[in-house]
Parts: sequence; structure tokens; C-alpha cells
Amino acid sequence: MNILYLGYWSVLDGLSESTIRPHLEVLDSISEVNEIIYLSIERTADVVVCSWPIAKMDFIPFYSPPKSLFRDKLFDFTQLPDLLVRLCKARSIDKIICRSSLAGAIGYLVWKRVKIPYYVESFEPHADYMLESKVWKKWDIRYRLQKFFEKRQKQTASAIMPVSNNYKAHLIEEGQVNCPIEVVACSVDLEKFQFDQNKRKEVRQQLEITELATVGIYVGKFGGIYYEEEAYDFIKNCNDQIGGFHLLVLTAEPKDRITNSLQAAGFPIERCRVAKVKHHEVASYLSAADFAFNFHKRTKWSFALSPIKNGEYWASGLPIVIANGIGDDSDIINKSRQGGMVVDFKQGLQTQILQKVIDQCAMERARNECVALARQYRDPKIVRDVYLNHIVGSEK
Repeated sequence: MNILYLGYWSVLDGLSESTIRPHLEVLDSISEVNEIIYLSIERTADVVVCSWPIAKMDFIPFYSPPKSLFRDKLFDFTQLPDLLVRLCKARSIDKIICRSSLAGAIGYLVWKRVKIPYYVESFEPHADYMLESKVWKKWDIRYRLQKFFEKRQKQTASAIMPVSNNYKAHLIEEGQVNCPIEVVACSVDLEKFQFDQNKRKEVRQQLEITELATVGIYVGKFGGIYYEEEAYDFIKNCNDQIGGFHLLVLTAEPKDRITNSLQAAGFPIERCRVAKVKHHEVASYLSAADFAFNFHKRTKWSFALSPIKNGEYWASGLPIVIANGIGDDSDIINKSRQGGMVVDFKQGLQTQILQKVIDQCAMERARNECVALARQYRDPKIVRDVYLNHIVGSEK
């Protein structure tokens, strides 16, 4: 079987490294899969290469440099389907896997012409996300087109794979999906992200943080779909209530912007380390921490999310401080009473609730409990089972 895997981000994007690569590795491990054609969309004229050691994979970049607000997208939807139709015929493609409903729109256009079965994983209400975040308006042609394509994917895909059970339930209640719905949360390499005592000591020494300090870590951005002022205030409250508290922030945002905001909130910036690191380096920093933050805002559509950072946090044994209504993860923490704590970032911090997380940090079994959640909900074996049952067929 030959599979075309269609991404919508650059191969150099952290999202591709953290969410696409694990799935390509799963496909590579399935005996029935002969060849994987991975196509990424590159927004630069610079030549890019993919260095992932995946034996069956052939990487093909599609260069679509930004031209204007709409012209780059127009190029995607007019030129790329033609290329893919030719590619499918030349490489005898049997199935197409699209990562996200954005890639699914391209997959739908290809399906209309060659009727090769296509599957959309990480299927999320992208148009509604963009509307809710005020990036798009309801009259915006991008919003209207994306809504149209999402509806068509529900009607014509061979299977769609949302990342949360909460969104699956919404899709079933909505009644517009004409194909199987299988939940595939963003998976994590459990071995790569397992806690490493040596890395913990190494990173703490490098950052000049003592072993006795309690370290909270955040991987991601501030603002937009994430809390900003509330997050900085919450971090400041953590410092007020935890003796020897230190903060690690892994982000692509400017360091000065974050440290200035923390300082304005009253946080002592000498206790903060902000770094931009490659994805393969994240695990070492997680080992250096004691608990983690997820600052996703609770919104009308946040129940459809599956933040990759949560899986990485749990795989590293870190309890998560998170808002209610974030994918399935907030419910998992509430129901299991493990894996962290659910808070209202707008209401500040209650000392007795924070103490629960500190106690979890101090208990070795907390690492095992968090890792158990990662294994239950984020193991790549879940992806493999779905691929075998719905795309490849039963394993021989």
C-alpha cells in the first residue's frame, strides 16, 4: 500500500516535528505500508530538507511563498491539487491521510477528481477557532470557504479523526458526518519524553537552579488563544506561595516581552529562565521541572483541542495546572483526581489547591500516575490501532 501524507505546515515547524513525525513513524512500522509520500507546504523560497530517519518515507516540499493575504492560499487551492492528482497517478497512491481540516480541504479537492479514499486526522473546527479568536470575521471569505470545506470533509472523507472525545460527541450530535469517527489525540513518544534524573541535574546546573527549588514550566505562547495577564498574575501568585519557586518558559516569543510582562506583574525575573529550544531538547527541560502550566483559554470550542504539550508533560511525569474545558484533559484530571489540577486562572490561586500540586511534585508515585495517563491517552499505539482498523486493514 502506498500512502500520501499531506501536512499543512512546513516540515521545519515544531508542529510537524511534534505531531506529524510520530504518525509517519507509526506508518513506517506497519508491514502493509510500502511507501509513504510526505508532502509539506513551505512558505519560503529557501530549499528545505527533511532529516527524519523514516525508511519508507519520500519527502516532497510544496513551495508556496507568501504573496498577499489571499494569493498564497489561492495558489494552494489551485496549483497544489493539480500536483497531487499527478503525484497520486505517478506513485500509485492508494490512500491519502490529511493532517488537519486545512489539509483536508486539499484532500477533498483531490478526492473529487481521482476518488482515492482520504482520511482527515486532527480534524478540528478551524474556521470557528479563527472566528472566535477574532482573526477572521463571519463575512471573511476565508471563514466561509473553510466552513464549506469542513462540511464537505464530513460528507466525503472515509474517516475523520478528531483529537478529543468531547468533539466526537459534538459531531455525533450535530449529525452531519457520513463516515466513521475515531478519536486520535495528539500522540507522544513516551520513551523520548520519559523523566531523566541525569538530564534534570544537568539542566538545573546549567540554569543555576538548586535541586531543592520547585520549578514550574510552561511551553508555548502568551496571548491570543492563551491567557496573558491572567497567566502572569498566576505565576506571580505561585512565587508568593511556593518557597524557592523558579519558572522555565520555552517559547519562540521574544524573551524581553515575557520578562517585562512578568516584572510588571511583580514576579522576580531573576527566578525566570526563558529559552527558545528545538523540539528534541524539550524533554530535558521537562525533566528539570516539577509541574507544568497549560494556559489555553477556556472558550466555546476549546473542548475540541488536544494540546500536544499536555501529552509531553504527562509523559515526563509532570502534573498540569490547566483551565476547565480544555479538550478531554481537564475532564481526565477532574475525574481521575490525578495528573494535575483544574483552576480558574481569572480567579487567582487558592493556597490549599496549590498545595495539592506541590504534594504531587514531592511524591515519586505522581510521576508514575502522570506517565500512566500519557500511556492511556497519548500512546502512538492508539494511532497504530486506528490506522490498522480504518486505513490499512487488519494486520496480518
